Amino acid sequence: MKILLSLVGAQPLPNLIPIYHLKPDLAMLIYTNETVKKANNTVDLLKSKNIETEIVSTNSYDIPMITQQIEESISKLKEGNEIYFNVTGGTKPMSFAASQVARKHNFPVVYLESEAGKSKLYTYDWKDFEFHLVQETSIPPYITLEDWLDVHLGLGNWSIEQAKEPFEQAVIAILEKNNIEILSAISSLSGQLELDVIYRNGNHFGIIEIKHGKKGTKIEGTRQLNTTGLQLGIYSNKILIITEKPGKSQLALADASNVKIISINFDGSTIDEESEAKILNTIKR
Repeated sequence: MKILLSLVGAQPLPNLIPIYHLKPDLAMLIYTNETVKKANNTVDLLKSKNIETEIVSTNSYDIPMITQQIEESISKLKEGNEIYFNVTGGTKPMSFAASQVARKHNFPVVYLESEAGKSKLYTYDWKDFEFHLVQETSIPPYITLEDWLDVHLGLGNWSIEQAKEPFEQAVIAILEKNNIEILSAISSLSGQLELDVIYRNGNHFGIIEIKHGKKGTKIEGTRQLNTTGLQLGIYSNKILIITEKPGKSQLALADASNVKIISINFDGSTIDEESEAKILNTIKR
């Protein structure tokens, strides 16, 4: 039996992507009081995919306690099973404790690189009690937009409607015409989150807020993207598409919040080719 032990942190994708890629018979999640919601969302999603799961609670920073609890969690599974440790998530003390246990039992360790548009999985064995890189794998797209929403908001805790505003419809038409995978007019069932468009580019995701006219010059759109980005993962691309020239305060907030602003031409029904190229170039970077 293949077992993958993962450390739950604030970002669920560094655990979810390796689980989908390595296809373990058992996904074991080590979580803390601060990440219990992320752990439960991940478990619910994995169970919906018929992946067996087990969760273990631990402390965020007490290395001896974390080490002991990981040891106890695998004590009955060590013999005859193929066990991997994913040390991408969790706190640094959790990662350190997990690495100690992996080294003691000679379990392979994996780490996911998911920044700067990359999805690479590094696999390490142990040689003279030191990490030894044995494989570097580029990860194909696994996570759907529905998976992304489920793991962040909770399984099925969101709904989709049709975009009603002409400017939103025009932007969506461009994305669909160019085969960009999107969902639009999304709301969380709690009513606390509304998204104009989300998109997927490989294993990476983005949020688009679309504002027409003077609404686009106000800072609310940038603030909304920043707040939404915190809920849907810090590595989410955040794009604000507007029809007016952004102001200085808006640009300053966007720069501080890592929000890209695109000002485009819209005549009330269509978007010109130059503006279309701006949108596509920003999304595909």
